[in-house]
Amino acid sequence: MEWLPPWLARAYARIYAEKKTEQFEFAEASAILVIQEERRLAKTLARLKASGYLTARRDPVDARRKLFKLIDPVSTTLAYAIQSRAAHMLRINTTTIQRPGALTFRSLPMNFLCG
Repeated sequence: MEWLPPWLARAYARIYAEKKTEQFEFAEASAILVIQEERRLAKTLARLKASGYLTARRDPVDARRKLFKLIDPVSTTLAYAIQSRAAHMLRINTTTIQRPGALTFRSLPMNFLCG
């Protein structure tokens, strides 16, 4: 999960305004975003997917077609918050362990640990 650059956030917002979390096709995304160039649209959708804001799957009826669906903004924000919190906790724990002279479990006297 990562925050989107402004150009990609605008694309997400425009699709979300039209489709919310409903399924849509490549052609629908093209019409919503007013992008006729296939490569540019494919790059936009691929970046949304790689950033965790979009899912893509093959159409069960026609395997040549892809079906897309946006992840709702509340879920993406919550996922980012959880990921950010975990990274923060990891940094705190790593700093405590690696800092010379830091108070650690092993550096505490035995009577402190046992009472």
